[in-house]
Amino acid sequence: MSRSNGPASVVDLIRELARRGEAAAVVEADTGRVIGGAEFAASIDAEAGRRRVQFPDGGAVALSGGNGVAWLRTMLGVVAAGCAVVTVSPLSPVEDVVAQLWRSRARRLVCDAAVAHRVVDELPSEVTLEVLEPDPPPAGAEDTTAATPVDVIALMTSSGTTGPPKTARLTERAFAVSAHQLVRQWGLTGDDVFLAVLPFSHAAGLSAALCALAAGARLVTMPRFEPAAFLDALEAHRVTASLLAPPIVRLLALHPAVDTHDLTALRVLGSAGAPLPAEVAEGCERRLGVAVCNAYGMTEIGWIAMDSAAAPRRPGTVGPPVEEVEVRLVDPETGLDVPAGARGEIWARGPAAGPGYLDDPAATASLITPDDWWRTGDLAVLDDDGRLRIVDRLKDLIKYKGHQVAPAALERLIGSRADVVDVAVAGDPDPEAGELPHAYVVAPGGLDPEELMAWVAERVSPHQRIRAVTLLEEIPRLPAGKILRRLLPTAVPASAEGPVPQHR
Repeated sequence: MSRSNGPASVVDLIRELARRGEAAAVVEADTGRVIGGAEFAASIDAEAGRRRVQFPDGGAVALSGGNGVAWLRTMLGVVAAGCAVVTVSPLSPVEDVVAQLWRSRARRLVCDAAVAHRVVDELPSEVTLEVLEPDPPPAGAEDTTAATPVDVIALMTSSGTTGPPKTARLTERAFAVSAHQLVRQWGLTGDDVFLAVLPFSHAAGLSAALCALAAGARLVTMPRFEPAAFLDALEAHRVTASLLAPPIVRLLALHPAVDTHDLTALRVLGSAGAPLPAEVAEGCERRLGVAVCNAYGMTEIGWIAMDSAAAPRRPGTVGPPVEEVEVRLVDPETGLDVPAGARGEIWARGPAAGPGYLDDPAATASLITPDDWWRTGDLAVLDDDGRLRIVDRLKDLIKYKGHQVAPAALERLIGSRADVVDVAVAGDPDPEAGELPHAYVVAPGGLDPEELMAWVAERVSPHQRIRAVTLLEEIPRLPAGKILRRLLPTAVPASAEGPVPQHR
């Protein structure tokens, strides 16, 4: 975010918050707590003073917990103290938390009581555990000198949906640029009320929250997504805008409880974290009369393309690319650009791009080209208007007898059925075919695997046919909606016995 358009640093953001005086800056939907701008700014300054005493030479502080005032106060205070924040999902298994601490070299974990209870006996001896308190601690030894600003302010784990997780380094510039683009695309102002339901431990959730604060909007936080509490918060706080995961947009489009709530204050909703099907976006727009925007980015680089809240929007696509961002579609086999209408890997270049992965030069080199293009790993088709239609992940493609099968296309097809609540498609290793497409389906009312496979076969090419079906209670996903395909083989079946996969 340039200085002419709003805060360009955490220190600038704190000053902007202080100028709000007693006007509400953050509201916790779960507790009802309201904190004014000046009070919030003062608590961040106090937090920064404490952290400068603890980390006079900088370093990394891990932070885990639900969305709320305490999380934001700690994060902003740590950064203002000249340290980097390691964002840890409160849902992460203990072994993942320990691995994240090890990769980032964080020697302090600040977390809520629930996380502390889970990890306390497993933490390495050199890691200090600190429970995240709702209110700032009493004044004590504080360093009021200005900290030396750091370039990298966040260390975030890339999703590891198909491979081992890596630690992405995000700069203050990346967050500032992303926040400015969201303000510009959605027209956010001090009159808006923004509901923060995507977790702050996720790049999209944190960027959106900082954007709302930078725009002067009131930020309403939810510690976790629960359908009833979410709808109640939208109504009670007269929310005007929010960034959601695709499953939440689907809830707004289809759930009968939506009709019992007054959501007329809403004017714009965004979707991030995974592709948003066109029919879901259109259904939500028709039902609520709001603009539904498709945001696209990746943890490592910030926003790449984002639909504007202003018409015309094109459901099922993202873009055109935001200001200052260049996008190419490249044939991953030849490295050559593909024409409009052809499928290629998204390569991007822009001011939000970070320096790559922490302590992993090989992974960084595979991500960033010598002339600073970032290989996103996402496959898309570019139309004549510069919009992108995401079709799959390069690493997710199923190789069946020399053919490439796109899981996302099969997921869209199967997900269009009324009896299917959620679906994921992955490849099973096979010595003859290479991989066999396998559908994992959530169908609470029941479903015949043989019938589903026959239904799909009537609508796709022979190499795209589903060769196995497993019914699950839930598809393993990240909080932002992205499918964790690496966990599908171990996901919990829909019954104690578990349906036997049907192969052909």
